[in-house]
Amino acid sequence: MKDSTKFSLEATRHKNITMLLAIAADGEFLPVHFIFPSINVPKDVLFLASDKRILNVYPSGWMTCMLFTEIMLESIIPAMEKRRIEIGLTKKQHILLMLDSNQSKLNHAIWRRCKQANMDAITFKSHTTEICQACDCEVLRAFKKSIHASQHFRTYHNRRQVSERMGERTNGERYC
Repeated sequence: MKDSTKFSLEATRHKNITMLLAIAADGEFLPVHFIFPSINVPKDVLFLASDKRILNVYPSGWMTCMLFTEIMLESIIPAMEKRRIEIGLTKKQHILLMLDSNQSKLNHAIWRRCKQANMDAITFKSHTTEICQACDCEVLRAFKKSIHASQHFRTYHNRRQVSERMGERTNGERYC
């Protein structure tokens, strides 16, 4: 921790790994993409690569417009079209794509390709996906809960340092 006071908590910034998860409405997972903060895929994670888990690299580890465009055009949209055939839908039947409205999605090539594939897109207002997005509300809830429970942070109460698990009070009550 960098700095912790009675009124604030500032975490030390670590390298970021982004995960792009896509799930069809019938529960089938589409390829999962991991974005590592590197120029090359780290050798110790190469074993994760498969046709269902795709490893990407970008120096910051964050999703960018260019990287999102590549992932959508080369992986997600083709996987959605393949899934459409597998479940017996015709090309005339629409597919719904739900996304957050992060700026990385701002590329007309993606939306032209979605239109050609008869895909309708809904974008959620920034910073609301944990409330609105089906993946965040249900599928990823257990994953995020376990990640948060494993992280510790320092907080101060009456000038005394108290270490707690994220999301849990010392008396066993849960934070809302």
